Amino acid sequence: MKTLSSHYQSIVEGDRLFRSRAHSIEFYTTLGVIEKYLTKPGRILELGAGHGVYSLYLAEQGHSVVATDIVEDNVNKMSALVTKENEANLEVRQLDALEASKVFKAEFDLTLCLGPLYHLRREEERATCLRECAAVTGEGGILILAYINKHFAIPYIQSLGAQFNKKDYEEMAKTSWDYKDFPDDFMNISYYSTPEAMAEEVEESGLKILDHVAADGMYTLLKDSIEKLTDEAFRDLLDYHMSKASLLSSLGASSHNLIICQK
Repeated sequence: MKTLSSHYQSIVEGDRLFRSRAHSIEFYTTLGVIEKYLTKPGRILELGAGHGVYSLYLAEQGHSVVATDIVEDNVNKMSALVTKENEANLEVRQLDALEASKVFKAEFDLTLCLGPLYHLRREEERATCLRECAAVTGEGGILILAYINKHFAIPYIQSLGAQFNKKDYEEMAKTSWDYKDFPDDFMNISYYSTPEAMAEEVEESGLKILDHVAADGMYTLLKDSIEKLTDEAFRDLLDYHMSKASLLSSLGASSHNLIICQK
């Protein structure tokens, strides 16, 4: 059975956001959100940073960034990237997001949690993660949380040839997933939520929600068509997506969503 570590060792996570124009929409939307709420150089913590795509970019923009991940292979790749780019503004550490406050105080202007909630299958683990994110963020600081939207994931996985049965659907409806017989390997190490349920969990943690944004819409389903767009047409599409990203209808149709909070 695939584990979290074996999954990330088997893929090139650093290329995920750029494997197609459709995938890059998530990157550009997330950066747009970050730049909206962090308007001057600040101290940033990224939990579950993967291969450090966001952390490196933000460090290059002059922010002081600490990039962390629980997976050793991801940490090694980020460390190699820091060495290659000679980026003094970026520090890399191996860290479990559920234990962030054991290492850091409430010292960050922005805390990014763009991966951990994908894999916290139990409700109490997600609650701990939200508390830890808040604990390391300074008063008045911003938190940006990413999650996978169940409403998009189910039809997307079926478009790849998987077939769900009644038991699968019953297990999907639960707020904690112990089930590991979904017809998709990634789903068996992940948790998919909904815009309504994730917002409720965040509000219960005591965080103030400032915005809720569709990170990438349904565009990965249309990647072949999007690849054929002219550069101008793609820029226009990106502008359109970002202008509508906070609509409830956009959230329900999006693969990945972002919740922006303030401590």
